[in-house]
Amino acid sequence: MATRPAFTVAGIPVTIHPAFFAVILVLGLVYLATPVYLFTWVAIATVSILLHEFGHAIAFRIFGLRPSVSLVGFGGLTSAEGPDGSTDDFTPVRHIIVSLAGPLSALILLGLPALLIAEANGFDPWTSLGMRRSLDPAEIILGQIVYINVGWSLLNLLPVLPLDGGRAMAALSPSLWFVGYALLVAATIAFPNPVMLLVLLLGGFETWRRWQARNTPEAREFHRVPRRTRIVIAALYLGLVAALAVGVDLTFIERDFGDV
Repeated sequence: MATRPAFTVAGIPVTIHPAFFAVILVLGLVYLATPVYLFTWVAIATVSILLHEFGHAIAFRIFGLRPSVSLVGFGGLTSAEGPDGSTDDFTPVRHIIVSLAGPLSALILLGLPALLIAEANGFDPWTSLGMRRSLDPAEIILGQIVYINVGWSLLNLLPVLPLDGGRAMAALSPSLWFVGYALLVAATIAFPNPVMLLVLLLGGFETWRRWQARNTPEAREFHRVPRRTRIVIAALYLGLVAALAVGVDLTFIERDFGDV
């Protein structure tokens, strides 16, 4: 039985499944002792993920498709169809633009402003990583915004399926999935947590499935992108990832357990 949209925004139907809030609550259990910050975590995560998905949705609409947004167990999902119900003429370049529009929307509209405000006020924008607990409400809330909209955006741009970076880079070369998967393995070892392990598992299955189908006529046609276009998109993508990584490095305050 199909789930009816909970509401619409600018004509775009939005459905929120109960499992979405369950997972967000689990991810925010570190704030269980202070319910007000658990509430802000859930609210910020919901708004941020909706903004991310609306980045995809608006890009779809610009290209003449009818988008819909669903918030499900492990994030958001934006799908779209044309007036005739198909997306057969959706080119690889458009696919890349739609994939990157999501993380860019949340990053530009929420993540970077929060990062700049935190820096301007002398706050540690990465308190949500858990090595230090702030007592300043503004620092805690800004830290939540930065963690979700900058930290998660950087993770989401890894060129591995089912992340947005994997979908974007799929239009350039399927071999990039293995580079992304290696980076994801490294990130999981460096920052082990259940979400990373789940993404690693799902990414492995999806990467293998797509790799096996890479030589089908449909896949070959999809990956037929002009060389100049590949270079431009790759440069923009790598530049974005590099800028994010530099921003994280410049604003990260190294802590040890003596700072807890």
